[in-house]
Amino acid sequence: MNTKYAIVVAIVAIAIILGSMAAYIYLSQPLATQLAVQSGASSGLPAGDASWTSVSLLNTPDSNAYPIVSFTYLIVYKELNVLSDMTTEKATALVQFLWYVVHDGQDLAPGLSYAKLPANVVQIDETSIQSITFNGQHLQTT
Repeated sequence: MNTKYAIVVAIVAIAIILGSMAAYIYLSQPLATQLAVQSGASSGLPAGDASWTSVSLLNTPDSNAYPIVSFTYLIVYKELNVLSDMTTEKATALVQFLWYVVHDGQDLAPGLSYAKLPANVVQIDETSIQSITFNGQHLQTT
């Protein structure tokens, strides 16, 4: 590929899991070997209920960070009783699932060739999850 700044990306995690050598990334700079979200790249993030439109982890200057990364966002109502078919049980199950994803679920990340969430992101997520209510009542996270 001779086009400056052009990229061709195969999903690296799938290629690694399948043992494929078919994942190629062409970049203007050498690819770092560590496929991880560095805590430095995720510093200065907004609160969970603030605007995240300006957040970008792409092309961080950290030489150990993977250049093409993004968070996965889950958009959840802060007050779950606005959903007509929501119950206390469903709301609690949702909050407990979100808590699991941010905590125990992170243990699955390395086996899937993903990085665990940095501590500062976990803290933002905890605050956000703990702010979710049903009929004005906070829900149990565990």
